[in-house]
Amino acid sequence: MNIQYLDIQLKKLPDEPGIYLFFNPKKELIYVGKATSLKSRVSSYFRGSLSPSGSGRSPSRPIEQMIHEVVDIKWKTTDSVLEAIILEANSIKEKQPKYNVLGRDDKSWNYIVIAKGEYPLVTTLRQHEYVQKKLEKSTKASVFPENLKLEEYAYVFGPYPGLNTTATMKLLRKLFYISDCQKQKNQ
Repeated sequence: MNIQYLDIQLKKLPDEPGIYLFFNPKKELIYVGKATSLKSRVSSYFRGSLSPSGSGRSPSRPIEQMIHEVVDIKWKTTDSVLEAIILEANSIKEKQPKYNVLGRDDKSWNYIVIAKGEYPLVTTLRQHEYVQKKLEKSTKASVFPENLKLEEYAYVFGPYPGLNTTATMKLLRKLFYISDCQKQKNQ
């Protein structure tokens, strides 16, 4: 770990929302995180870790191990925390960084889906439902109109590990005035 270089990087971090990326000596992406304040969040990982003497003990927790591997930090600012959440999830999905994947359990991840149409349905799917829909090429889940096909999704966002989709959907409905009503069959 090049302490001086990391210290310079930490001082450059903006006090804005975004994602941060940690790289190891092989220039491999090992972690992606999101923050409401990049400066505050990323600096919190390194408080006490950048002293040259150190404690002399080997790191025991995965986060401690990760911090000892970090030699470079990159970041991308976003216009909102919601954008940071989406960017983080997409980056993890695409790059599969070691420390994002390491602690993952077998819980199903969630997706936010928007259907095409004049009045598009915005809802959530659990990973197993989404995979099943991809295999079946149609959706029969109770949250969707009976004949909605997978190819009729305008957008699929995710997967989001550990995302409280109920709270997220409530926020999205409030911010964007999204209706949670479904069109009745006879209408």
